[in-house]
Amino acid sequence: MTKQELASRDQHFNHYLPAIREIARVQGDEVPSWETIENNRKSFLKSLPESSDLLVFAYGSLMWNPLLHFSHQYHALLTGFRRHFCLDMPFFRGSPEQPGLMMALDTGGHCEGLCFRIPAELIERETQILWKRECCLDGYHPEWVIPEATELNGQIPCMTFVINSDTPRYMSGLNLKITAEKIQTAQGQFGNNREYFDNTLQHLREMNIIDPELESIQQELMKQDASIKNQTSDVRK
Repeated sequence: MTKQELASRDQHFNHYLPAIREIARVQGDEVPSWETIENNRKSFLKSLPESSDLLVFAYGSLMWNPLLHFSHQYHALLTGFRRHFCLDMPFFRGSPEQPGLMMALDTGGHCEGLCFRIPAELIERETQILWKRECCLDGYHPEWVIPEATELNGQIPCMTFVINSDTPRYMSGLNLKITAEKIQTAQGQFGNNREYFDNTLQHLREMNIIDPELESIQQELMKQDASIKNQTSDVRK
């Protein structure tokens, strides 16, 4: 990692995460203790063979901002999971009055992403950081997966973080229109939900990944943009 990336990592874990956890706690969310998060990490990794490297499947911001030390990265396809804006967010880029939606890895379909290979000697340190990033609230949990990648033979264990379907913030049944409306209108302490969505879509496109669900949301957002523009025009008349 470069000095700039290390500085970004320090900023993320020393300021950004504590701020998010405090906001969630103030708003009544159940925030797991760091001890609970660390115990979860140790328990999950018990099944990792000794001296084995570890693959981490990334599907969102981890792809373009991993903040991890890794030796290789591989283009990969994960079957049985998809990107899905299904995590209710009443803080961060939403509010209790107008909650937004965060993206998660949910069951069904397939997902194109990246696998980062963490050498065995770095797994302890890097997964401590990874768990703090992904499990600082209750929205995600780790899972072993088997992605397809031409450069891999399937012998290296791979993990990822998927939606925690037990959290009350899991929104599984939203239709396209409501999903887009939430993304369109939500605003929180760290900006608005539309910026988060647009940034995610832009990064995926720059990596030549066309995600059907996100592209459908984008089309619906464009329809809503046009409708809002027409309504504004009619009022001015």
